[in-house]
Amino acid sequence: MIHFNEIVINYFASFGKDVVLTFDNGLWFIEGVNTSSQYATSNGAGKTSLLDAISWCLFDRTTKTNRPGDGVVNRHSGGKNCSVMMDFTAFGHECKVMRFRKHSKMKNSLGFFVDNEDRRGATNEETQKNIIEVLGFDYEVFSRTVICPQNVSKPVAEMTDSEAKEFFDKFLGLSRWGEAQVLAKKDAARFKVVFDEKSRALELHQVRNEEAETSKKHAEGEFKELSETLPALEKAFNDAEKAIDPAVANKTTKISE
Repeated sequence: MIHFNEIVINYFASFGKDVVLTFDNGLWFIEGVNTSSQYATSNGAGKTSLLDAISWCLFDRTTKTNRPGDGVVNRHSGGKNCSVMMDFTAFGHECKVMRFRKHSKMKNSLGFFVDNEDRRGATNEETQKNIIEVLGFDYEVFSRTVICPQNVSKPVAEMTDSEAKEFFDKFLGLSRWGEAQVLAKKDAARFKVVFDEKSRALELHQVRNEEAETSKKHAEGEFKELSETLPALEKAFNDAEKAIDPAVANKTTKISE
């Protein structure tokens, strides 16, 4: 869930210096007062400029096609020192985005912090990708669901099937499921390789255990057989020894005579 907490605007579009808006919980009703023309009530008072300030800060884009690049800078400021800073909460994380245009100190830089951790990339483009990653949506989704500007974004009802699918994939974050599925398949394939290796090692271990068990049983059988044969061999040896002794004694007596 995204909740905007505060926005600080300096010399953006029709805004002057240090315009601060704090957003509490609940719905907000914005009514403009045009003091520049007696013929206009709230038209041209800056209501859309407020939405543009939010959009520009987050995505570097506005609903006005006549505000590219330096076109966002208030001309009454001398054409410099434009900045919009936003504090918001995104899925439990405290975030801060700071975008500058023709600023005397910060130039055209972009700052991004999440829970006081610097999340700026090497370039503004990399930082922008980090912002979109944390938000979970890009300018197209934001403009069509939050701002809904006239004559800028193609209405959902007029989208082709492929355009509607792409839009709702972004809006609902369905693409993340696809990315998660790809990662899950890669993890599954990696785990399968490890599992197969462990299975082969286990099978080899089992074969070796079976061979060792067979060798053990064979050795035990031979030992048992030898154990059973040994007494008979000892008896035969003793009998032979007894038979040899008298014969040897008789031959000795004859030789002596």
